[in-house]
Amino acid sequence: MRSHSDKFMDNESFRHIGETIGDFFQLTKEMEAEAQEMLARFSNQDGTMKPGFLKAPNGKTTHLSIEQWLLVRTPSFQRWFGDWESAFKYKMILHMNPVVLRPLPQNADIREIYVNLENGKNELDGSVVRFVHSTLGKILRHKGYDSRWIIPQIKEIFDKSIPLGFQKERLQAAQNDGTVHKAHPNFVGYHNYLGKIKGEDGEHFVRFTVQEEKTRKKDYIAKQLHSTFISAVSKYKTAGIPLSQSTTSVGEREDNSGIDIILMQYLLLFKSNYEIIAKNLDENGEPVL
Repeated sequence: MRSHSDKFMDNESFRHIGETIGDFFQLTKEMEAEAQEMLARFSNQDGTMKPGFLKAPNGKTTHLSIEQWLLVRTPSFQRWFGDWESAFKYKMILHMNPVVLRPLPQNADIREIYVNLENGKNELDGSVVRFVHSTLGKILRHKGYDSRWIIPQIKEIFDKSIPLGFQKERLQAAQNDGTVHKAHPNFVGYHNYLGKIKGEDGEHFVRFTVQEEKTRKKDYIAKQLHSTFISAVSKYKTAGIPLSQSTTSVGEREDNSGIDIILMQYLLLFKSNYEIIAKNLDENGEPVL
């Protein structure tokens, strides 16, 4: 039986990539392993593929072959080419349109509205997300913004959000009593998404944290909303990231308090990569090979 690397080496597109990159880029066993890990990440345990497979960052079908699509997402390729995925996301964030919030109905039963929400489905990566009941309390406890306003449209905001990235579970350091937080055996990690809203008090970002579980059940929705963080777009402009061409609304405070630190880290990384890599991406946001 022929190995995957033999099949890859026979692929015309892979030979072209090898010629393009030269001595640096050889389809080694390490690269094959990385491509296989990427394939496993997008594979369900029942053999089907997860939403987002063979999709470009803008949600359209990729121009790349299966082998190219896997390859350009490997760490080895991105060490050479640069983090192209984050570069194009910065362009998308620059041009994203906010969801305009509708007035909150008088005497609205926020809990009733939330528990009756349909599952969200992100328009870019196709991920289906459950709005679990236990998350509502976290959303409503958010400080600095009356998060009740987003509940009636939270599905729309998530559906139109931009996938930022994936984080594996981070284990905490040992406590004073010696106890250590152990990894959850059925836990994959967290996915971050960025939505944008516009209300009477200006434009705000909504960062969604989505938790993914391991499952063998075909119809089970493994992703669920874990938390949200809402922050004013103007705060990031103040921090030196030009994310809007609009002027500051009357009453908006231009200060650095209330900044979402995780979002800020994403934005700084994306902006840096965008300035270096953008010219080498196609219209869908993938590398030109």
